[in-house]
Amino acid sequence: MTADLTIAGFQPDFANLAEHIASERAAIYPAKIEAKAMTQADADHRIFVARAIAEIWRCATDVHLRPKPGLLRLTRGEVLADLDRAIDIADRRILKAPDDRHRQHERDQLTAMRWWHARYDHPSAYALSMILNLRYDALQLQLRAEADSGKAAA
Repeated sequence: MTADLTIAGFQPDFANLAEHIASERAAIYPAKIEAKAMTQADADHRIFVARAIAEIWRCATDVHLRPKPGLLRLTRGEVLADLDRAIDIADRRILKAPDDRHRQHERDQLTAMRWWHARYDHPSAYALSMILNLRYDALQLQLRAEADSGKAAA
């Protein structure tokens, strides 16, 4: 695994990737529903979870954003299961195209996102707690990096 789990790995790009996954799902799932490989409810829920993950990361990296109320019904278990599924799909795509750096980067980002989500175990108001904890951790990591760079300069 090459995922960066430091301040540099705490990326606003996670929101973009989660939104991209939601868009991919919205494009692919109608055919799966028609083929009876998936229910409409399951498709809607998986798209919701991907969009909710995107919203968590947007709000965590931009203190001026407020989370959408519908997001608050998301659970940690749903997020981790969804990210596990997305990592599995990314791994299968890489097996088909092992030199595809873009797919490798996506998998690394998904792995890092899952690592961050797995760190927080708040059973109630998970999404809101996650946003606040991520904001706090990002600030602490940034302050530590600034302090360390000040020590290096001295």
